[in-house]
Amino acid sequence: MFDDLRSKMTTEEFDYQALMDGLREYDRPRDKITDLLRQGAIIRIKKGIYVFGERYRRLPFSREVLT
Repeated sequence: MFDDLRSKMTTEEFDYQALMDGLREYDRPRDKITDLLRQGAIIRIKKGIYVFGERYRRLPFSREVLT
């Protein structure tokens, strides 16, 4: 499951809409986002902006994109 989401994201930084699009096959994608946050698979930087958790990052994320 998470590998599918990871492969859909082209950058380390992504917004809420991209995350919802990646989780569209779930009946309750918001609950899945909460689970991913609890597991540390994704990290909320600020409202609507996320990065992958340390274990799932391919590259360092860009601080310029996050500001």
